[in-house]
Amino acid sequence: MNSLKPLILAALALLLAGASATADGESRPKIGLVLGGGGARGLAHIGVIRALEEQNIKIDAIAGASMGAIVGALYASGKTPNEMERITITLDWGRAFADQPPRESLSFRRKQDSRDYLVKAQATLKEGVLSLPKGVVQGQNLQQMLQNLYLHASHITDFDKLPIPYRAVAADLASGEAVVFKSGDLATAVRASMSIPALYAPVELDGRLLVDGGVANNLPVDVVKAMGVDHVIVVDIGTPLYSADELDSVLPIIEQLTTLLTQTNVLKQLDQLTDTDVLIQPSLETVQSADFDMAQTAITMGYEAVQANLPRLAGFQQFNLQRQQIDTERPEPRLVSEIIIDNDSFMADKVISSLISQDIGETFDKQQLEDDAEAIYGLGYFEAVNYNLIPGDDGDALHISTREKSWGQDLVGVSFELFTDNDGENGYNLGGNYRKHGVSRKGGDWFSVVQLGKSPLVRTELHLPLDYRRWFFFKPYLESAHKL
Repeated sequence: MNSLKPLILAALALLLAGASATADGESRPKIGLVLGGGGARGLAHIGVIRALEEQNIKIDAIAGASMGAIVGALYASGKTPNEMERITITLDWGRAFADQPPRESLSFRRKQDSRDYLVKAQATLKEGVLSLPKGVVQGQNLQQMLQNLYLHASHITDFDKLPIPYRAVAADLASGEAVVFKSGDLATAVRASMSIPALYAPVELDGRLLVDGGVANNLPVDVVKAMGVDHVIVVDIGTPLYSADELDSVLPIIEQLTTLLTQTNVLKQLDQLTDTDVLIQPSLETVQSADFDMAQTAITMGYEAVQANLPRLAGFQQFNLQRQQIDTERPEPRLVSEIIIDNDSFMADKVISSLISQDIGETFDKQQLEDDAEAIYGLGYFEAVNYNLIPGDDGDALHISTREKSWGQDLVGVSFELFTDNDGENGYNLGGNYRKHGVSRKGGDWFSVVQLGKSPLVRTELHLPLDYRRWFFFKPYLESAHKL
């Protein structure tokens, strides 16, 4: 009997361990969450997540496309539903989806341009050929917004190590194939996933041009199933088609094309659902993809959609659910141990560093860096200015990267002005201009203008900064203001 005692005790220990694992929920089926794209309609995902938490449903993996990628990354990186709601309601979406920095962030030279040529149109010259940018919006403000949203998890480059394993889906513009992000910079992955073709410039990464994930896989069921889950909760907030009368401007037309592209791949993904999976489709008839001012309405509709599906979700509930914590979050505040500038333009690195206020050995100042990034972008030479923090033993390395405008630096433009003077006399000025950038490493340029009308003018000038901060400059010029 004594010889059997160790075996009995070992068997009892195994039984207790198995019971404990079941009590802790380790042996339960794993649940994946799929969040589809659809612009502002995707804010309904926040209401869905809040309702799932209230039902003690633990999510083990998340995959998202476009707006689903934004919300999914927030939740996967440790944000609560209340935090996500506050972020989306207070966020300045109008600024996020525009490129022009505030006037105070523009360089002195660019302020001169906006003052002297109030009505203008410009095209870019690249190697003597007219060239256009890759999108109506380059996405500088959007990228900065995303960097701020995910700064708390920017040191995590393996998305399986986030509090909830996560995937973002983009599309390769050259091949149309889906590109699944499972590692890298979280903000860049989300930015690629929501780059609507033609409207937003694609993200260039590893030799590929990446655009909105909805083009290839707007409802990535297959992606989350490949993450090893047993059941899937799918949130489809697909955008309805516009009528012919509603297609009256470029924005609804681009959106219509994107919706048409997504319909086929969405149906293909829905075919993969089984009887044990759950499909949630919030009623969002009153919310269009651009209605970011209706964030609260969309969130409420997402919450209500889960309530309508409670009977099907009952089997996913887990009692005494403890929300996952982001214990890997960077401790704040952090010291900046070094500043790395990755600059691919003609501009000298010292011009960029002169606009950075962050000091090495000092605490990272996020707001100041945002202002500095706007000032660098305000020089007018870059299509993107990004930053990231790379953790180290003695602090973080601040990595700042600038990307030169790929469609060319030289500009040709026209300006037109109608006016009435104090004597009631009407007049006009019609002009054409040419600007060549990169005359010097400090950001010098050559500018020429011909203007006809009330104030005729022929002028050519060089603008040559004398210091890297561009406070002092030399500007020789030739000018004639006689009528031609």
